[in-house]
Amino acid sequence: MNRYERRAARSRKVKVGDIILEIRRGRCLMTQGNDAVLQCFVCHGPATTWPDNDGTLRWGCISVNGDDIRPLCEACFNDENGIARKLLGAPDMVITDGGVASPEEVREIADAMRERDDSSVH
Repeated sequence: MNRYERRAARSRKVKVGDIILEIRRGRCLMTQGNDAVLQCFVCHGPATTWPDNDGTLRWGCISVNGDDIRPLCEACFNDENGIARKLLGAPDMVITDGGVASPEEVREIADAMRERDDSSVH
């Protein structure tokens, strides 16, 4: 990593309380062309329609941080953790229910991360 990349990384630091990802899931009706096959954003399989509560066939879709809408298959639509793993680029990430941390615990974690980062600098 050169000095320009380090400077850019320092300016992108996430602060406590910042929102990293805003994921919105939904169901939508779309017109599909004759030869178009939608591909699931998460698993890259076919994103087909499945019936809604009223029997209407709809696609699953996702919007990340208010950007464009991407299609999802039914399995990925029902797996919120799989969506987060894909978006963060961490397929082996373990996601557990969160809790409340005291300011002291947050400082301890930040200090440990800072020490770990400093130890790798030559």
